Amino acid sequence: MDSIHFRAAGGWPIAAASQPQKASAVRFGHGDHGVDPTGVNASAVATVEKMPDAVLMSAGISIHGKDQKAVQTELNQRSTALKKALQALDLPGQEIKSVRFSVQPHWVHPQRGESKQDGWDGVASYQVKAVDAVTENLPGYAAKLINTATDAGANQVGSPSFALSDPKKAAREAIDLAIAEAKADAEAAARAAGVKVGKIEYVNVQSAGGHYGGGMRAMAMSAMPESAGGGVDAEVFELVPIPVNSPTVSIRYAIDNKTGSRTKKS
Repeated sequence: MDSIHFRAAGGWPIAAASQPQKASAVRFGHGDHGVDPTGVNASAVATVEKMPDAVLMSAGISIHGKDQKAVQTELNQRSTALKKALQALDLPGQEIKSVRFSVQPHWVHPQRGESKQDGWDGVASYQVKAVDAVTENLPGYAAKLINTATDAGANQVGSPSFALSDPKKAAREAIDLAIAEAKADAEAAARAAGVKVGKIEYVNVQSAGGHYGGGMRAMAMSAMPESAGGGVDAEVFELVPIPVNSPTVSIRYAIDNKTGSRTKKS
């Protein structure tokens, strides 16, 4: 019987609202003589958290043999059977991608500086995604994917990842919050300085940002307990919100010319 090895899944972009987190900075611009402020600049970063609506997992076959043709034939048969078993699950929003099929020489090194071929290694793997807006359903899908893959002969199974199917949507929400925070800070700074803000002169959104965290508390696959009927049970998965950061947003207000220079305080 083949040994089963677990490894991290990869592939589709992963992102997965609670209270947003914000960071900001404010400064005044200066006129030609460095006396009167001509504008107020503010910048901010915001983070939103979303519960995942997708589960991602990789599964594959790894074999070794002496004959290249035999390895290729067996790998094709076993990987095809694995794909059909996964397709039969027909989970909501399910997608299956073939990410690798290779047969390569296996090299051994009997002693220092010596290499010789010892048969052939064959590897075939798939990435599977299922999407469901009902977050509570995702652990059950993850368990089905793992158990179906192993029952179908997979000996390389990736730890499932829980994600957002549309991380850009969450990133845009974070940008909206960051802009609102920068505007509020600029207006507050102007009031404290005794001036009023005028029109917005520019808004800049840096291209960096969109950091996505994980959607499941870390747990080694080898440590996951089996259900009473064998296989992995859905209850072992504990889903957590996924933070999505905005890029740094900068905004500049002109000083309202109707109020003139800084208001004098008595």
